Amino acid sequence: MKLIKRLMTVLAAAMMVILPCADAITAEAAEPVTYAVKYLDNKWCFEANTSVFDDKGSYREIYYLREQLKDGDTVVIYNTAEKSDNLDLGSARLGNLTYAATTFTIVYAGGVDECFVNAGSTGTINCDVKTAHVYDTSVFNFNKNVGELFIHAGDSVKSSVGAAGTVGHLKVTKADGNSIFDYYDFEAGILAFRDGVFTPTRVAYKTYEEHLASLPEGEAEPEAQALESSDSEYDDVPKTGQNNLYLWFLGAAAVCFAGGRILKATEK
Repeated sequence: MKLIKRLMTVLAAAMMVILPCADAITAEAAEPVTYAVKYLDNKWCFEANTSVFDDKGSYREIYYLREQLKDGDTVVIYNTAEKSDNLDLGSARLGNLTYAATTFTIVYAGGVDECFVNAGSTGTINCDVKTAHVYDTSVFNFNKNVGELFIHAGDSVKSSVGAAGTVGHLKVTKADGNSIFDYYDFEAGILAFRDGVFTPTRVAYKTYEEHLASLPEGEAEPEAQALESSDSEYDDVPKTGQNNLYLWFLGAAAVCFAGGRILKATEK
């Protein structure tokens, strides 16, 4: 009986090592989810796990989407209504937000890593955007700051684009790949295109050379710095499916081994 009690004590000690790690075995980073959103029947609706909204599918009202949206998710917007309510996506920072040829749509979100405004879309976004792509022809306004703004034109620029906040980098390219504009460090409210015509109210931006000259001495170029930061951040983030299971087994084995030595010693 004493031997059994000692064995139970050892097993309990082993469980103390293993159980705190049990949650970590299943606690993997949740994969981003894609949602298709559309203004339908005078209200915003959504469908999960799809980038294309099916009018005949099973959709829910936007209220429920705000409850389940998480950082890194993707939202694709469809809107053909002449007039629609603002689209409030809550406080989540989206990994991707796409305007799929929408009529005028005002969006609120906690932030966007990458925004795509497809040709023919019109709208306004009220949050900071890390990288934005606007395709000809579109009418769009960014009401907060934009890290990088790429305007993709056809044979000529036709979009109307404005920014109420700052813009770190603007690059406009034609279909043949030639760059038309390439400027940096726009002050708030300065960047403006009207029907493809660059119409800033004053010169409050820099060329690439001026931008580099304004950086603190020894600071890396923006492209290299961004790449280095991205790699470092990626290495620091736990990847989905990764765990230290082998360490847990080693710990459990060590406890069991120690317990066996204890039992053997007490038997003598």
